[in-house]
Amino acid sequence: MQIIVLGMHESGAEQVARLIDLMAASAGGGGHAGNGGPGAAANAWRQLDVRRLNDRALRALGKSWFDCADLHLGELPRNELSELRRTANDIVNSLNGHGPWVAQDPCMSLLLELWRPLLAEPLYVLVHRSAADAAQLVRERHGLPAQLGLALWERYNIAALSGMANRPGTLVNYDHLLSDAPAALRQLRTDLIGLGVNCLGDIPQDVLQTIQEGSPAVLRASGDAIVASRAQRRLEARLCDRSVLNASPPAVSAPAAAVLKRAGERWVGQRWLVRLLRQRNRERLGLHRKLQAVRRQAIAADGRSKALQNVRDAGGSRGVFVIGCPRSGTSILSWALAMHANFWTSAESDYLLRLFGDHRLQVAYMEAYERRDEGWLHKEQVSFAEFAAMLGSGVERLFDSRAGGRRWVDATPGHTLMVEALLGLFPAANFVHIVRDGRAVVNSMLSSGFDAKWASNFDAACASWVHYASLGRQAVEDHSDRVIEVRHEDLTRNPWFVLSRVFYFLGERVSQDAIDLILTQRINSSYGNAAAADVKKPKNPAAAPARPWDSWTEQQQAAFAEIAGATMRRLGYDGFDNAPANG
Repeated sequence: MQIIVLGMHESGAEQVARLIDLMAASAGGGGHAGNGGPGAAANAWRQLDVRRLNDRALRALGKSWFDCADLHLGELPRNELSELRRTANDIVNSLNGHGPWVAQDPCMSLLLELWRPLLAEPLYVLVHRSAADAAQLVRERHGLPAQLGLALWERYNIAALSGMANRPGTLVNYDHLLSDAPAALRQLRTDLIGLGVNCLGDIPQDVLQTIQEGSPAVLRASGDAIVASRAQRRLEARLCDRSVLNASPPAVSAPAAAVLKRAGERWVGQRWLVRLLRQRNRERLGLHRKLQAVRRQAIAADGRSKALQNVRDAGGSRGVFVIGCPRSGTSILSWALAMHANFWTSAESDYLLRLFGDHRLQVAYMEAYERRDEGWLHKEQVSFAEFAAMLGSGVERLFDSRAGGRRWVDATPGHTLMVEALLGLFPAANFVHIVRDGRAVVNSMLSSGFDAKWASNFDAACASWVHYASLGRQAVEDHSDRVIEVRHEDLTRNPWFVLSRVFYFLGERVSQDAIDLILTQRINSSYGNAAAADVKKPKNPAAAPARPWDSWTEQQQAAFAEIAGATMRRLGYDGFDNAPANG
């Protein structure tokens, strides 16, 4: 079963895809790409390769997600279209290899023509919400005019309905989900079972509450009402009463089509710019093919790198690196994981930074491989993946020698600075990136008493958080099959849900001892310290100060907003008012 979740940007499709995945996970059904089971990670319901291919297809057409009045894949040169379909087929085959799966990306609604011929058993779920609410969120989060947001809402929903026509599918009213989650979930579960999805369980209430709390809020100023057109209100009513499922999809109304056309003319409608975009896409395509050729040299028969196969053959353990900015909770998370019977941890192993950090690993390989007289690495055709993994295998055996047969966990914050090298050195390892509200991190840095520059300089603390958090998030986006991200705020507020995700991602059952540690202790905390050595003593979480940054001066608050504001928004801390801290 291939479940495709459709829906306009900011309409709740991502949250609904996650709920479907969690329902499958709670019943133990199906499998999931990249992680061996449903619900294994946050990106299990938002595959980055799907999103990137959709973006690539839009760029090839000289379009974007908001300039989409007319999309015709047939306008593409044959070689570009063939390359897109070949890549899409690779993605689908990869997903199919893990059993039933869920995929979601807003642009799927526009590009079903690309994906549909590759899907053997697709089932569609269209998530919709109030047109005015969707337009308001698009205006607030993407800066697009309200009328364009309304036109996009109409365009996306009609495109999705056209793609779903005469095919198995159902609708989810996201506003109903937010107002009466149990009833909405019962309806969704009944619909999916009726469509042949037989392995669905229930979602714990606390998990549902966590998802709802993270849903985009809609706040309107008085006198700033967004009013949908008559055609849009009529479509909204038909979506809500589900009558649209039994009728032919309507066409985009003339006013909405005019708004979309004007948007295209304003943004990328000029002929010369379209030609430039297509030329750049052809250049990217050529580069992509070259990279693919290089990558194929390092791929074994089973589709994984030779380096990873060598590690498996040697019986190497699957270590875990906890990465993140200093003062973000790397220590408490690593010790919580080590409460599990199958894991072990010790002190920070910063010697790896001295050996392989600052791109020393990559530089050593390139300089040796590209010798003019054809050095040993080149003559023996040693790929970088094999080179790195062979070097890392010695370090891995060193870790294994102390772990007593258990999986080792390392929590050195500095490893965030060399995560790309570590991914090559330890091809069988997993990574957990913990991210924390930047204000709480900066406050903790300045209260830590450490010798680092970020412990005594406010601007340096802000810049350090931005650097570490950005590198960690990039690793999550580029290596979603091996790197999972958790929030410190979610971990402390709902350790059961977060640790369940992490242990599932790591292929283990959740540990109650790990949950209890998070509920009862904090280690390396910056609060409650009478002496410098007290930072190492466990603290009671209840004693952690709430919002310590409220005492910052106006200059400090302004400096943080200037240095870290964009990163805070990228990580989802919109408005800087939705993330509690714990000291």
